[in-house]
Amino acid sequence: YVAALFFFATVGADWTESDGWLGPAHECEWFKLQCDDELRIVRIGVDENGLAGTIPPELCALPELYSIDVDDNKITGTIPEDIGACRSLRVLDLDQNQLTGFLPDSLYTIDSMTSIDVDSNSLQGTLNPKIGDLINLKYLSIHSNDFTGQIPQELQSLQELGIAYLDLNQFTGAVAPEICTLTTDFQLREITTDCNGAPPKVQCSCCLNCSEAGSESELRLRRLIEEMAVSISGAAATTVGTPQQRAVAWLQDDAVQNRREDIVAPCALRQRYVTTVLYFSLGGENWVHNANFLTAADECEWEDLVTEVKADGEENIKRVGLVCDQQIAEGKCITRIILGDNNLSGDFPEEITELNNMLLIDMDNNAITSTIPSKIGNRLPTLRIFDVDNNQLTGTLPASLFKAQTEIVDVDTNFLVGPLSGLFNAPNLEYFSAYNNLLTGVIPSGAFAKMTKLGTLYLDDNQFTGSLGQQVCDLTAGNLKSLVVDCSITRPSEDCGTCQ
Repeated sequence: YVAALFFFATVGADWTESDGWLGPAHECEWFKLQCDDELRIVRIGVDENGLAGTIPPELCALPELYSIDVDDNKITGTIPEDIGACRSLRVLDLDQNQLTGFLPDSLYTIDSMTSIDVDSNSLQGTLNPKIGDLINLKYLSIHSNDFTGQIPQELQSLQELGIAYLDLNQFTGAVAPEICTLTTDFQLREITTDCNGAPPKVQCSCCLNCSEAGSESELRLRRLIEEMAVSISGAAATTVGTPQQRAVAWLQDDAVQNRREDIVAPCALRQRYVTTVLYFSLGGENWVHNANFLTAADECEWEDLVTEVKADGEENIKRVGLVCDQQIAEGKCITRIILGDNNLSGDFPEEITELNNMLLIDMDNNAITSTIPSKIGNRLPTLRIFDVDNNQLTGTLPASLFKAQTEIVDVDTNFLVGPLSGLFNAPNLEYFSAYNNLLTGVIPSGAFAKMTKLGTLYLDDNQFTGSLGQQVCDLTAGNLKSLVVDCSITRPSEDCGTCQ
C-alpha cells in the first residue's frame, strides 16, 4: 500500500522509468525499491526520475526504511512534519527539488540519521540547535536555500560530521570556534558558509570557501563531484573509508589539478568516478597489473600491455585494464574491462552498471565476492560478453544478463544459487558455462533449444533435477560440440553430450 501510495503521490505515470511499479511482481522487484531478506522495504532510491507531486507522510509506516533518496526531481510541498516517525531512517536525500517550508523539528529526534541532503530547494527558517543531538550525522548539505538566523554552536557536538555545506543561504553572525575544532580534532573535512563579500554575512575562520584552502570555483567543482557521486552511489559516497568515498576524494583532487569539469556527460567525470570506485572496491593497490590506474592519464589509458609466452614459445601481447573504443561527442567511452587473473578481491561494485556502453566484462580468476547486480543487463544494454568464472560470487544469476546480443556468459566455479531464468531472451548465445555452482531447478531445455549458435554448454556440478530435452540433444548435430551435465540428469541417449 505505501509503495503504491508513493507512486501516485509523486505522479508515477510521468516518471522517466517505472519498471515493475504497480505490476504483479512483488514490490521488492519494483524499480529502485530495495528490500531486506524479509522482503521489507528499506530504501526508496528513485532519484533523477521525473518525480513531481509531494512526499507522502505514510512512508514512515515502513518500519525498516533507512533511506529516502529522491534527489534531482521536481517534488513540491514540504518535508512531512512527522518525518521523525521514520525511526530507522539514516539517509534523507531530497536535494535539487522544489521543496518549501522548514526542516521539521521531528527530524532531529532520529538518532540513526547519518546524512541530510536537502540543498537546492526553497527551504527557510532557522537551523534548530537540536541538530546537535544527531551525533551520528556525517553529511549535512543545506546550501542554496533560504535559511536564516545564526549557525548553531551545537554543531560542535557532531564529531562524526565530515561535510557541512551551509552557504548560499541567509545565515548571519559567526561560526563558533568550537565548530572549527571539528576540522582539526575530528572528521570535518569541508565546511562552507557565506563568508565572502565586504562585509561577509558570516564570519568563519575554517570554512573552505573563505580561506586559502580553495577558491570558489574549486569548491564548486569539489561539491559537484561529490553530488554526482552521491547520485550514483548514495550515502556510500560520503561515508568515510568506503571505496566510493575514497574515489570521491581522489577524483576531487584530480579534477582540480587537471581541470576536468564535465560531470554530466556519461563518458567524462562520471566514467572516471566509476572506474576509480572499481579500483578501490577490488583492491587495486594489490593488483598484479595496475599500470596508469589513478594517474593523471585519461582513464582510457589505464591499462598495461603484458607479454605472455605460449607453450610453443610464441609470445603474445595481452591488454590488461580498461579499453575505450566508443567515441561520442563528449569523449571516449569505456567498452571493455579486462582484468582477469589479476588478484582482484572485494565486492562486485554495482557502479559498473553506470558504464552503459560496455561490451565486455572479463574479471575471471580472481577473488570477487558478493552478488552480481540484478539489473546489470538492463543497465548495460550492449553487453555481449560476461566472464567472471573462478571467483567467490554468491546470489542468483540475474535474468537481465540474457539479451538478444549476449554471446558469452561464463560464471562457472562460484557459489551461485537458484534456478536459471531469462535464457529465452538470449537466442544468440554461443557459450554458457555455469558448472561448479549451487544452481537448482530444472534445466530450461526449451530456451537452450532456440540457441542455434550455441557451441559450449557446461551445466555439471550443480543441483539441477529432471531431464535434458531431446531438442537440446539435437543441437549436437550442429554447433553444439561441448555439452556436459550431471549424471543425475536423465539424457535421451548416451551420445547426447557427456555427464560428470
